[in-house]
Amino acid sequence: EDSLPFEVREVLNMHYVWIREDGRLGDRAILKNADLSFIDLAAVNLSGADLHGANMSGANLSNVLLVMSDLSDTNLKGATLEGINLANADMTDADLSHAGIGPVDLKDQKGQLTGRKWPANLSGAKLVNANLKDADLQNANLAGADLTGADLSGADAVFKTEQISTAKTGVKADNK
Repeated sequence: EDSLPFEVREVLNMHYVWIREDGRLGDRAILKNADLSFIDLAAVNLSGADLHGANMSGANLSNVLLVMSDLSDTNLKGATLEGINLANADMTDADLSHAGIGPVDLKDQKGQLTGRKWPANLSGAKLVNANLKDADLQNANLAGADLTGADLSGADAVFKTEQISTAKTGVKADNK
């Protein structure tokens, strides 16, 4: 985190206190409309954060916790979201085009690869009218996700039927 801009570090530090103290102390991270493009936030806990309208294009968000966060109208174009947890996040009108929303390799206590993967978690996420064009959603958990009106063109080649069987439908898909 030392490489992050001072303002972002301060917001994250107060957010960590807010999470640890169940909201009694610290402050919820509010980064509305912030320019966080190409930032490296790997393994950061931003659960409950307000990132509405933020530009996070090209950002590294691998293994980030964004549970119940507001990412509506956020630009995540080309972002790396491997192993991300977006459970119950609001991603209405978000741009996730060309984003890599894949699994992460699991390692043992010694840091050795186990051969198993942990999927990106989008369960219960609100992806209404989200742009998922050409997004890599291979092995993403979409159980209970609301994909109503989402643009999945170009992403259908990496979908498995069982991934979206419990997700709300009404999606735009490119069925070639």
